Amino acid sequence: GCDYRCTWCDTLYAVLPEQSSEWRRMNSDEILNEVKKHTDGNPILVTLSGGNPAMHDLEPLLDKGKREDFTFALETQGSIPRKWFRKLDWLFLSPKGPSSSEAVDWEKFDKCVAESVGPKLVLKVTVFNEQDYDFAKSTAERYYDIPMYLQVGNPNFLPNNKMLGADRKSEDVLMRQYRLLLDWVFRDK
Repeated sequence: GCDYRCTWCDTLYAVLPEQSSEWRRMNSDEILNEVKKHTDGNPILVTLSGGNPAMHDLEPLLDKGKREDFTFALETQGSIPRKWFRKLDWLFLSPKGPSSSEAVDWEKFDKCVAESVGPKLVLKVTVFNEQDYDFAKSTAERYYDIPMYLQVGNPNFLPNNKMLGADRKSEDVLMRQYRLLLDWVFRDK
């Protein structure tokens, strides 16, 4: 699930009700056992993402996993502050720019930043166009002391745009977007 309804989403499988037949509800033990099954029981960095994982109470999973030497990263748009963010190893806050058609609630976002005492905090902004890039710049200025990463928006996820798949045409589109983003960054130094 997700509390946002962006005009683009790269994890639709995690939010669309028609995909729910593929979902499996699991408690903390079941999740950790599933992870261990794929890692031969070795602790790894577990990334919690897709939709907005902050919607769920993940504290029991974090507590159990930490006792078994797992580390955890979480990516969220920063709309739901959680006390258990402090138990993460990494927190990626990813505010959505104008192309998403969602408005950031900066008060809630600030509360998420405040709950990040403990994990390594990073900002990540997806950039589809120059308005998103300007949003990323103003976000970087607002949170000047937090590292920020820019991610190219995948135009294959925009509305009315058929998924191109992993073909050459798709790669060309992404490379054009990446070059454009690099041009803007180099222009602004």
